Amino acid sequence: MAEKKGNSLLETKRKNRVFIKNLIYKQKNATRTAIADELGLTLATISTSINEMIRNEIIEEAPADDSFTGMGRRPMILRFKPDAAFSIGVDMGAYETRAVLTDLNGDVIKSVSNDLILTNYDHMLDVVEKMIREVMPSGEKLKKLVGIGVGIPGFVEPETGILRHGPFKSWLNKPFKKELEKRLNIPVEIDNNTRVRAYGYSMKHSPAGGGNFAYLFMSRGLSCPLMLDDRALSQNAVGSGELGYMITRTPEGVEKSMNELATELAVFEKCQEAVLSGRCRNLKKKIEKEGRLTNEIIMSCIEEGDPEVMEIVDEAMTYLGIAVANVVNFINPGNVVADAYFLTNEHNRTVFKEAAWKRIFSLQEDELNFIFRDYDNMRGARAAAYFAIGQLYLNV
Repeated sequence: MAEKKGNSLLETKRKNRVFIKNLIYKQKNATRTAIADELGLTLATISTSINEMIRNEIIEEAPADDSFTGMGRRPMILRFKPDAAFSIGVDMGAYETRAVLTDLNGDVIKSVSNDLILTNYDHMLDVVEKMIREVMPSGEKLKKLVGIGVGIPGFVEPETGILRHGPFKSWLNKPFKKELEKRLNIPVEIDNNTRVRAYGYSMKHSPAGGGNFAYLFMSRGLSCPLMLDDRALSQNAVGSGELGYMITRTPEGVEKSMNELATELAVFEKCQEAVLSGRCRNLKKKIEKEGRLTNEIIMSCIEEGDPEVMEIVDEAMTYLGIAVANVVNFINPGNVVADAYFLTNEHNRTVFKEAAWKRIFSLQEDELNFIFRDYDNMRGARAAAYFAIGQLYLNV
């Protein structure tokens, strides 16, 4: 019985330490008193763990900064030392694969990218390994490397890192996590790339009202995982909340998926069709000058007020709003975080929100918050690094 009690006390201490680390990491002005109140523990209990982490140079105490709005003297707040640990994140996106090395704050130290379409599994594995080695730290930083996080498109078994369903047949049912760990001798955590983005957002940017939000990600596909109390709502084999497979009926009476109507790929295809049919002459000139069609070219046409291009994108933004309205009507998350290049434009945001609110039932505008993220081509890889920090550092 004594052994069981001892094991139980050690496990309780470990769990308390995990809770404390997560609170310090996610709260901007975490204090000893606030942590004790949040966890229902005594100051003495939480101070034991905190003092140990201070001695080990993991966290530090410092006066609260100007963001503190309380009365009286600024309290001493707890924060992680940025160089206490390092992480590598890999994002396998629709347009490129990117790897970054970050510190504990998520600040990028080194980055590499590859825009090859990696359809062959063995080639993909070789390229990803090479990219990771390019950003791998050395010396003392290598000793502090907690691991590698990877965001990959498709349905993933997180524990095994096996892809059940994905963009390329040769990737399926392969032990990606196990093979990377064997090649690199470093812990690897793998999950769906949009869920990783949502997880990364929850680590540092959870919206007001708690960690409940839907994370809308529009790229060549469309996805919207739900985060409840900063945890993704899913089963063991997880996808990204595949919103793109939602079916709707167009005004012509044709059933189509949101992937066909409300994605960057849908916009690309309709722009190409318009150019080939003799419309969108301004867009055609830009394509001829650039040598290819890009999101940036389409956005420049919108910013110039090109009516033909705006009509195409407006239709996509309308269907995007319809899709989100269905998510909100089914399970109101309180917050919708939008991660989409086309939603960095104010006009597109307006079309999207008007379409959504027209179809959202029983909610007032102050009961649902749309949060639009600026475009950042390192976001996916940085989120994967956050994912590794969470799984391999904060939660152990």
